[in-house]
Amino acid sequence: MRVKLGLDTFTTASKEVGGSILKLLEFAKERVLRAEWRTTKVQLIDNSSRFAKEQQCKKKRMQGDKAVTRSIPIDIVESVLMRMNPKDAVRLSTTCKNWRATAPRYDPTMSKIPWLLIIADDFYTLQSIIDENMSFKIEIPSFFRGRKFNGDASHGWLVLRSKQSDIVSLLNPFSRARLDLPALNCPGAFFLHMSSPPTNPDCILLLVDAKNLYIWRPGDKSWNIEKNVNGRFYKSIIRIQEQFYAIVVPDFELVTFQVRPLRVKKLDVPPPIDIDNLMEYDLTLVESGGKILLVCIHSSLFFTADRDNSKELNVILFQLDLKNEIWIKMESLGDQTLFLKNKNNQTISISSPEAKCCGNSIYFIDNWSRDVYFIEKHSIRIVSRGSFSINRRLWITPNLI
Repeated sequence: MRVKLGLDTFTTASKEVGGSILKLLEFAKERVLRAEWRTTKVQLIDNSSRFAKEQQCKKKRMQGDKAVTRSIPIDIVESVLMRMNPKDAVRLSTTCKNWRATAPRYDPTMSKIPWLLIIADDFYTLQSIIDENMSFKIEIPSFFRGRKFNGDASHGWLVLRSKQSDIVSLLNPFSRARLDLPALNCPGAFFLHMSSPPTNPDCILLLVDAKNLYIWRPGDKSWNIEKNVNGRFYKSIIRIQEQFYAIVVPDFELVTFQVRPLRVKKLDVPPPIDIDNLMEYDLTLVESGGKILLVCIHSSLFFTADRDNSKELNVILFQLDLKNEIWIKMESLGDQTLFLKNKNNQTISISSPEAKCCGNSIYFIDNWSRDVYFIEKHSIRIVSRGSFSINRRLWITPNLI
């Protein structure tokens, strides 16, 4: 009988003596393992002591760094943050608790109020509506220079469609994040709606042309196409609780739909005023505090005595009573402030106390005159004068997501 000695594998040739030998080998194995463990334990203790010393030194260095930031008076912190680039202010706010608590009060882009984004050839200008003296220039990334893009904005992101190619890109001008979407071989398609930031897995981006609806969601390798859908007639779109709502012209019908698969349902809600009169209005659906509003703005151009072009705006507000299938006229927006743009029916609704701006008011970008109007009660004034040398004006709510 031969036995191959080892700690892990054993071979025996006889059952009678095999049991005894295995017991001896197990005993020997246990002794060896104990010896190895004692050696390992000593090494672990030694390494642990060394690691503890290193951690203690590191902790002292960190405490020293924190002491430096804590020693800066809070008024100096505030002064620095007020003069910094907003993006750098956000980064600096991670330094310590005091800076992090102070930054949101002095970084203007952390406010929920939208900013006016003016798109020029080589840069964007971010203009405050609350303070006309506050503006920031954002350089356009090199990838987009020299290219002509049709741009829209939604949830802090720019939706850019190249005029020269089938490139569709999403750009966050604040974080500089860029998403290149699948190629879309359809030159006539234009932006219709984006339900949330593209970093949200539930995001739905819609483009349309004269015949088809193009749908993209995060993770899609190609566009999903719903044929025989003329999205050009979709005047305004919002999304509430997984459902899209849209005003469809020329009959100004209210429809609800979902995508993938596409299901469209016409709601039996008559237009709030005579259709012939509605033709003269810019109609915009707005989601405000979970409610569906319809904003009707009629503009007329007239000439003053000094021959300066002036504009008169008539605004009518309605709220949808979905249960009774009727539009109810509103006399006031309450504490809500709306930001609208008539060409692409861009809409943003915010609570004025939270954003520290005027309630019961509307900021309105008129695509025809390129001016921005502030409408409050029955008064109107221009808060930003447009120019035809400016390519685009959009509302955007800055974020780094």
